[in-house]
Amino acid sequence: MDDEKTQFLHTLLLKLAESHEEGKGRAVLLEHETQAEREVVTQLKAEGSITEFMKGVRFTSAGYSKHLPKIKALRALGKSN
Repeated sequence: MDDEKTQFLHTLLLKLAESHEEGKGRAVLLEHETQAEREVVTQLKAEGSITEFMKGVRFTSAGYSKHLPKIKALRALGKSN
Protein backbone atom coordinates (compact mmCIF):
# COMPACT_ATOMS: atom_id res chain seq x y z
CA MET A 1 0.00 0.00 0.00
CA ASP A 2 1.43 3.40 -0.92
CA ASP A 3 1.92 6.28 1.52
CA GLU A 4 -1.27 8.14 0.56
CA LYS A 5 -3.41 5.05 1.04
CA THR A 6 -1.69 4.13 4.27
CA GLN A 7 -2.13 7.62 5.73
CA PHE A 8 -5.79 7.70 4.75
CA LEU A 9 -6.37 4.20 6.13
CA HIS A 10 -4.82 5.12 9.47
CA THR A 11 -6.86 8.31 9.73
CA LEU A 12 -10.06 6.52 8.76
CA LEU A 13 -9.49 3.64 11.18
CA LEU A 14 -9.00 6.06 14.07
CA LYS A 15 -12.15 8.00 13.18
CA LEU A 16 -14.18 4.82 12.75
CA ALA A 17 -12.93 3.45 16.07
CA GLU A 18 -13.80 6.65 17.92
CA SER A 19 -17.30 6.61 16.47
CA HIS A 20 -17.74 2.88 17.16
CA GLU A 21 -16.52 3.18 20.75
CA GLU A 22 -18.95 6.00 21.50
CA GLY A 23 -21.69 3.47 20.87
CA LYS A 24 -24.06 5.97 19.33
CA GLY A 25 -24.08 4.43 15.86
CA ARG A 26 -22.74 7.54 14.19
CA ALA A 27 -21.28 7.27 10.74
CA VAL A 28 -18.01 8.79 9.62
CA LEU A 29 -18.72 11.08 6.71
CA LEU A 30 -16.50 10.62 3.69
CA GLU A 31 -15.54 12.87 0.84
CA HIS A 32 -13.98 10.49 -1.67
CA GLU A 33 -11.63 13.00 -3.18
CA THR A 34 -8.84 10.83 -4.50
CA GLN A 35 -8.62 7.52 -6.25
CA ALA A 36 -6.46 6.19 -3.42
CA GLU A 37 -9.11 7.07 -0.82
CA ARG A 38 -11.85 5.45 -2.89
CA GLU A 39 -9.74 2.29 -3.19
CA VAL A 40 -9.23 2.09 0.59
CA VAL A 41 -12.97 2.47 1.25
CA THR A 42 -13.80 -0.08 -1.45
CA GLN A 43 -11.35 -2.57 0.08
CA LEU A 44 -12.77 -2.10 3.59
CA LYS A 45 -16.31 -2.58 2.27
CA ALA A 46 -15.35 -5.69 0.29
CA GLU A 47 -13.76 -7.35 3.33
CA GLY A 48 -16.85 -6.57 5.40
CA SER A 49 -15.07 -4.20 7.79
CA ILE A 50 -17.31 -1.22 7.12
CA THR A 51 -20.84 -0.67 5.98
CA GLU A 52 -22.53 2.34 4.47
CA PHE A 53 -24.80 4.20 6.83
CA MET A 54 -26.70 7.33 5.92
CA LYS A 55 -24.11 9.52 4.16
CA GLY A 56 -21.05 7.85 5.60
CA VAL A 57 -19.58 4.58 6.78
CA ARG A 58 -19.17 2.82 10.10
CA PHE A 59 -17.41 -0.26 11.39
CA THR A 60 -19.12 -3.60 11.45
CA SER A 61 -18.48 -5.51 14.68
CA ALA A 62 -16.18 -7.86 12.78
CA GLY A 63 -14.35 -4.94 11.18
CA TYR A 64 -13.74 -3.28 14.53
CA SER A 65 -12.39 -6.52 15.98
CA LYS A 66 -10.18 -7.14 12.96
CA HIS A 67 -8.63 -3.68 12.98
CA LEU A 68 -8.43 -3.15 16.75
CA PRO A 69 -4.76 -4.26 17.03
CA LYS A 70 -3.76 -1.70 14.39
CA ILE A 71 -5.91 0.99 16.05
CA LYS A 72 -4.24 0.31 19.40
CA ALA A 73 -0.82 0.50 17.77
CA LEU A 74 -1.65 3.79 16.06
CA ARG A 75 -2.88 5.24 19.34
CA ALA A 76 0.26 4.05 21.13
CA LEU A 77 2.39 5.77 18.51
CA GLY A 78 0.44 8.97 19.03
CA LYS A 79 -1.07 9.10 15.56
CA SER A 80 -3.99 11.48 15.47
CA ASN A 81 -6.83 12.05 13.05
